Amino acid sequence: MRKWSNKLLRLLDGAPALDTQRQRGQSLLEMAFITPLLAIMFVGIVEIGWYANHYMILLEVTRVGARAATGLSGELSPLAWTEAASIHPVVYTDGLLADPDDIPDEAYNYRNCNDATIFTGFYNYIACTMNNSLQPLRMRGRAPNSRDIVNKVLYDGFGNVSRVIPFPDDIVISVFSLQAINNQEPNQVRTALQTWVQNEINRLQMAGQPVTPQMITNNPNYGFGLSFFSRTYNFEANTLTAGKYASGPQAIVVGRYPRSANECNIWERLDGTRFNVMDGDPFDYIENNGNRDVLNGRFIELDGADTWPPEAQRGFVWTAQHRIERTDSLGNRIVCWGSEWENSQVENLFNLPSFVTNATAPYPWQTERAYVPSQGAVLVEMFWMHELLLDFPFMRPIVTFFGDADNVVISVWAAFPVPAAEPNIVYDLTEVAVAVP
Repeated sequence: MRKWSNKLLRLLDGAPALDTQRQRGQSLLEMAFITPLLAIMFVGIVEIGWYANHYMILLEVTRVGARAATGLSGELSPLAWTEAASIHPVVYTDGLLADPDDIPDEAYNYRNCNDATIFTGFYNYIACTMNNSLQPLRMRGRAPNSRDIVNKVLYDGFGNVSRVIPFPDDIVISVFSLQAINNQEPNQVRTALQTWVQNEINRLQMAGQPVTPQMITNNPNYGFGLSFFSRTYNFEANTLTAGKYASGPQAIVVGRYPRSANECNIWERLDGTRFNVMDGDPFDYIENNGNRDVLNGRFIELDGADTWPPEAQRGFVWTAQHRIERTDSLGNRIVCWGSEWENSQVENLFNLPSFVTNATAPYPWQTERAYVPSQGAVLVEMFWMHELLLDFPFMRPIVTFFGDADNVVISVWAAFPVPAAEPNIVYDLTEVAVAVP
């Protein structure tokens, strides 16, 4: 009985009934083909899990830092920060070409988490909180009092140095003041409001209801057009001009902290010579004379406008090992450190891009973005070099297909509100009212 059952199993398996040696050879051949694939799959799963673990740790650390910023006020608020500590010593010497003797002591002291006697400010409080939360990972960046870059050194099969890669590990912290505006042209609002008033009168009359001016003006839809402030308004000439921002309600960056490190306007030509491009100070968002502007006793800009000296750092940086990489069409490159986020990108983030922004007539100003508030916000970025765990030879070509296997950089960020940086700008409002017949 067992003989017949074994024969039946071999037949169902597709193997010859009387050729046991051939069957064994076929199994060995199949195993030889499938073993490398199984090994690649196993190593790939391990490496993906290793990468995901590091990514989740770094992402949570950025959230820890951003959450810590939400409750900081008073002496620990971003507005009370010691500006002498904003720029990293390396940025002073390599970016601004300053004399090392001119670097303030605060630039070193406020990047030290080990000395409890040093007064902690907004940015180093966050950075030290993140460093303490980073375990089991660590920042492989330069010490606070060192200008020496920390490198990853690779060797060839003969023990010779084949490649030196600077670690990009860094923490970058930026704070923004975002002001809610309604960028409408008054005549367009007035025309739309007139159309709505007439349509509302027709609707009430068709329903047989008596029409009074109060029924129209008390309607919430009428109120949307009563008052607004327009970025297209030229506050100096008291005239309407082409605006910098898109039409409709939105939040715009009117301030970026630290004040002395919020731009990136130093470029370098192919021959090594440097030149400055005015990046536009976010505090002077109306872009006129660079000073705080007041119209009829009401503020239209925040305090903090920069003077001309160029800046090579955007945001507060911890190690200055992450460089901003940009090259224009002529081959000129940026000589800057810090945040990868430009002000326009921050505005897009906080303007609720997933919200519907196309309002239907006759209320072109009535969109979900009308509810975006003025607010302060902190943006925390981390850059960290990830290294393969197993680094098997057959795995490296697969990773290299997607990029440099020896220079895999994990970049994460988190943003949270900071009430201490909320703007308090007051505008003259443009009033639009339509007479109801």
